[in-house]
Amino acid sequence: MSKEFCQHASLLAESVLPRLLRYSGWIVDILPAPLVNGSVAVGARTVLWLWASKRRACEQNFAVAFGPSASSRQLRWWARQSFRSYGRLVVDVLRSVNRPIESLSAAVQLDGQEYLDGVLATGRGVVVVLPHVGTWEAALAIVERLPYQALAVVDSGVLSKALAASRIRARLTLVEQERAAHRAVEALRRNWVVILAADLVKDFSAIEVALFGRHTALPAGPAFLAYRTGAGIVPIVAVRAADGHNVIRCYAPIWPERSQPVRAEVQRMTQLIADHFERVIRQHPDQWYPYRPLWREEHSA
Repeated sequence: MSKEFCQHASLLAESVLPRLLRYSGWIVDILPAPLVNGSVAVGARTVLWLWASKRRACEQNFAVAFGPSASSRQLRWWARQSFRSYGRLVVDVLRSVNRPIESLSAAVQLDGQEYLDGVLATGRGVVVVLPHVGTWEAALAIVERLPYQALAVVDSGVLSKALAASRIRARLTLVEQERAAHRAVEALRRNWVVILAADLVKDFSAIEVALFGRHTALPAGPAFLAYRTGAGIVPIVAVRAADGHNVIRCYAPIWPERSQPVRAEVQRMTQLIADHFERVIRQHPDQWYPYRPLWREEHSA
């Protein structure tokens, strides 16, 4: 397949996908909720069965998280719940494309805003880190009603570009990962909020940490940003509550100790981020989306 053909295909997808999302959003809004929920359940089971590599990775990651006491049946059950929750996340995203941003924002509950306010009071910005757990995309709408300027670091994929309009409506400034470092430092120096999904290593440098007692790697970017600028790191999670509404929970900040050597301090802060992610996953395992292998080593940390 030629490079030129791939470029044309990517451009076509970028032009078609936003319209497809809008049309799908209208359909989801028109259909009765029980029909949508039933379709999500059936679709999740179908994808789980067809996408064998993602199913295996999901079950293997749950096996590490729950330990040797978890049976194969339990691991399959958690994998089904994960895929079903992800289906609900997709529905939330589709609904967010067409609905007024004010109504989306009003539907999100924010707990722990005092942690954000306290860090911003220092004037050095705040680095917000979150894992791929829960309903982060729908919950981003809350930025619209908060008194902050926010920069979100996003990937450069076709789907991310298709969702850009919805994110911008929420008053988010977007920057792609490949260009994020300088823009993020500038934003923190202007006392902005910088939002990062920090549980998947892609092209950034990585730090080895312990997660569920096993060695894995997390991006070093959040800790480097905090060390360089003096910004505090506020871990958050955005989850679906039992009654169906979205809740963002903010936790106590992680502060850089800039008198310490940079490598040791980045290691310490990144491990604290990993500890937060582990607690969040234990609390909401049904809303965790571990669809790629997270552990490369077999020995315990």
